[in-house]
Amino acid sequence: MCIAFSASLATACIAQPTLKTTQYGVRAPAREPECSLVLNGPAEGLERLGDIIVTDEERRAYSDPELLQLVKPEACKLGGEVVTATSETFDDGIVMRVRDIYVVWRRNPAPTGPTTF
Repeated sequence: MCIAFSASLATACIAQPTLKTTQYGVRAPAREPECSLVLNGPAEGLERLGDIIVTDEERRAYSDPELLQLVKPEACKLGGEVVTATSETFDDGIVMRVRDIYVVWRRNPAPTGPTTF
């Protein structure tokens, strides 16, 4: 996003958030890009499908509607049903950045008890 302050001043640009999606060993069928997701629902009885990491220069809450609209298609592509989210701020040596970590889960289709041997 770029903002022009005036004709005589340079345009200031704010970098768009970047997404990095990591899928884990559990595979689930992809869902439609506008699927329904639960944000920060209980993770009990769920399988972890992957993570979506959003890095941003703006300090926004992980529940910011713009960020959720970026994350939603990725979470649906992973087959997600529930997304849990956390945020952290870090200094990359140039600028303070915010990293939002969205963990994508699905309901375990065949819940099993603990493994015994």
